Amino acid sequence: MREYDIAILGGGSGGYVAAIRAAKMGVSVALIEKDKVGGTCLNRGCIPTKVMIEAGHRYNIALNSSEYGVDIRDAEFNYKRMLKTREEVVKTLRDGVLHLLKKLKVDLIEGYGELTSENTIMVDGVEEIRANNIILATGSKPSSLPGLEIDNKYILTSDDILELEKPPARLIVVGAGAIGCEFAYIFANIGVKVYLVELLDRAIPGSDKRASRVIASKLKSLGVKLSTETTIKRWTKKDGCLEATLEDGIVIEAECILLSVGRVPNTNSFSNIGGIKLNNGGFVETDEYLHTGCGNIYAIGDILPRPMLAHKAFYEGVIAVENILGYKRKVRYDIIPSVVYTIPEIAQVGPTEDELKESGYEYTTSTFHFRALGRALAMGETDGFVKIISGADERILSGTIVGLSAGELIGEISLAILSEMKADEFKDLVHSHPTLSEATGEALWGLSERMIHSL
Repeated sequence: MREYDIAILGGGSGGYVAAIRAAKMGVSVALIEKDKVGGTCLNRGCIPTKVMIEAGHRYNIALNSSEYGVDIRDAEFNYKRMLKTREEVVKTLRDGVLHLLKKLKVDLIEGYGELTSENTIMVDGVEEIRANNIILATGSKPSSLPGLEIDNKYILTSDDILELEKPPARLIVVGAGAIGCEFAYIFANIGVKVYLVELLDRAIPGSDKRASRVIASKLKSLGVKLSTETTIKRWTKKDGCLEATLEDGIVIEAECILLSVGRVPNTNSFSNIGGIKLNNGGFVETDEYLHTGCGNIYAIGDILPRPMLAHKAFYEGVIAVENILGYKRKVRYDIIPSVVYTIPEIAQVGPTEDELKESGYEYTTSTFHFRALGRALAMGETDGFVKIISGADERILSGTIVGLSAGELIGEISLAILSEMKADEFKDLVHSHPTLSEATGEALWGLSERMIHSL
């Protein structure tokens, strides 16, 4: 039996980061992973889809650059070449993680790990690992819907669609959340006929309403047919394809259906441990230190009842390790941004304006549009805006950015929330000109009535 200070069950985003942090803090670490290090994000999610988004964006630019004096005739999209680049990027990053783990002397144990007690993990039913502390980081898997059971041929998960060697001619995407909108954008950008179906009243339902409208408009401009407040009532196979009927009677023909209706936590590997409590949604319950309340067991990542974000898992992985080693750090979910990687992107941190209204919270908003920004006009990327909200005490509460590189810009607002900064403290903030970041500066100035390039 091998023994460690910390054993981590799951080598995805949170798990491998926890292993690296623990090793750098001088303790012995085992990282147990049944598949590939990096988990969903690196291998089947964040990274490969960003290559696809970038590829489609470049193709779109090639087709629409004549006003900049660039006339590219007969541009073609080579899907197979894109797939090759995608795999090269994923492999480079995965190899980098493996190199770090090796150099830091983290024991990477390949196999299916199952928690058998508060201090032991059985790997593939044959090897027992003992640890003083255990971090659960087992991730999640795609959800399905009644009547739309996944068959990996007609009804696909996000994992399945990444395995296609060529794009379908027609695609139905069920679920217009972040994943659904990103895939709709990816495939519409390269000429696929995309139908996007959402049960709720708008795309990206949890986002700022104005942000949702911008993204819906962009998707429609790419030819995406968006149907809201409906879902698929039934579907049948038809001549090697399928025919789907929506609740409102609309009939759609396509090669396949992509289900993007969320993900469910992987908890089977520790479900026999009675002290680990799950909520009604099947997620692990922890305290604010990420401790499960069972022995020295902590939990991080997608198995917790918070948005399933890789950077959230990174953050939790570091905090769990530091708390094991006595730091007593509390998690702060109000500072964690979320990003939808369409173009324009949606980036958001903190509560939306609707959420603040519902809570009866007193607040002030300031919005600056990219169409009034020099750099955005020069780039031809004027869709979107920056909205920042402060409370009655003038402290920054939240922010929404819709636009090119919104995910790169949102960190400034996260920092303002983390630092409990007031609007007036930004009066001496100067951004380089011309840059997209000036939009954030203008919106911040607007909270104290100092906005320059807008009335």
